[in-house]
Amino acid sequence: ARTNKIIGLKDFVYNYRIDNTNASNSDSKNDKSLMYILDDWIECKKIIKERGLYDALKEEFYYQASKASYRFYKNIKPKYRKKFYKKWKKFVSDLKNDSLYSFKYLDAERKEFFINLFNNNYKGTLKYIDTNRGLSFAEKIFSVKNSSGKTHKVINILGLKIKIKRKIKINPLDILYRIENKAIIDHRNIYALINKYYFLQKSNILAAQIHPKSFSPYANCYHGKELVVFASGPTSKYYSSALINAPHIGVNRSFFSEKVKLDYLFIQDHLENDMEKANNYPCQKFYGKIPDRRYSQTKNGLLRITNIDLYESGANNYILEDFPQNNWADNLAVEPIGDWCGCVFSALQFAMYTNPKRIYLVGCDCSDLGHFYPEPNTQFLNNKTSNLSYQKKSWEAFKAHYSKFLPNVEIVSINPVGLKGMFKDIYTQSYIDEHPELLNENIEIINISEKKELVNT
Repeated sequence: ARTNKIIGLKDFVYNYRIDNTNASNSDSKNDKSLMYILDDWIECKKIIKERGLYDALKEEFYYQASKASYRFYKNIKPKYRKKFYKKWKKFVSDLKNDSLYSFKYLDAERKEFFINLFNNNYKGTLKYIDTNRGLSFAEKIFSVKNSSGKTHKVINILGLKIKIKRKIKINPLDILYRIENKAIIDHRNIYALINKYYFLQKSNILAAQIHPKSFSPYANCYHGKELVVFASGPTSKYYSSALINAPHIGVNRSFFSEKVKLDYLFIQDHLENDMEKANNYPCQKFYGKIPDRRYSQTKNGLLRITNIDLYESGANNYILEDFPQNNWADNLAVEPIGDWCGCVFSALQFAMYTNPKRIYLVGCDCSDLGHFYPEPNTQFLNNKTSNLSYQKKSWEAFKAHYSKFLPNVEIVSINPVGLKGMFKDIYTQSYIDEHPELLNENIEIINISEKKELVNT
């Protein structure tokens, strides 16, 4: 099919959330503020008329206006509805005698609603408002009697019947609008739960399809050997890969280090201005994407890795569980990587999957001191992205998990800062040279001459 006309707008006409301080959400409100949405649509109509776009856009305009406004009309408290009705009637008055308006995009219910507005039929606009307004076709609230003859309320959501335990003295027509009453089951919470598990299952399904190719070859591949997880904390500059003869797994911009040759690289946030460098870095790369629900709630401007980056880098793709649950992926061939609020934990899950005898942590400073490289000039870097001390809880949870389920793997921190005392600690001589106060403690120092002895213990 071909369209006769395409109209492009250089910018949005009106942003409801930004331009209206009284912006409302029908899923969380039922008071008179819901009427304010019509004020915004009136303002939009004024704007498109001034720009000479009204005739071209009116079918789409009134369809869009009806989507949220009609739902707000149904959800608003009854005592405000008549006033809302009058505003609606005035809003659509342009259409009453417009022979060219065809209700092109409106469904039968909204079309009937508009006609009732044209005909000044208030009662007609109430046709689809009943005791279950605000609920979908799959939901109902009804009364049942127990064996003793007492009546209680039950909410039925998608076939799941939930008893409302306390007696409610409330008009059934207004039952959804007393959310503050603890006896009422808030159906929004039920759908939030369903929504959450939908995205979790989406991650599970994608991982089961993608991870066999990405991770299966690495199962148990470093049994009895050592690995180094190389992060980007400031202490990384005191380390060289010459110190430990083992595969090195880097995260994010750790490939900036000139002293370390990485064998693997994990990235799951788009490295603004540096993805091309990462794509061309000569090692096996693993790129993850921020999951849908987590990404929708990300507020610091982090960007997703693109498919182009996957193609150009030849990286293996991996799937993160959607939202941090502190789940640990024991079998990466089928499970999504658990989101522990840091790419280093993705690298750790991979390292554990290979079944080594020992893992060295380098640059996992868990501090507010930033990184070993100058902070990149990007649009989203802020104090939160440079201060990783918030990860302390994740590290503590990791220690509890691995101590219980993976006790055969020894974890060693090199030049620890925030993780000091959490695992076995060792230090490089160059770090001690700048922190001589540590010589007052009973510490272990590693240097190149001791490399072989340490590796073989």
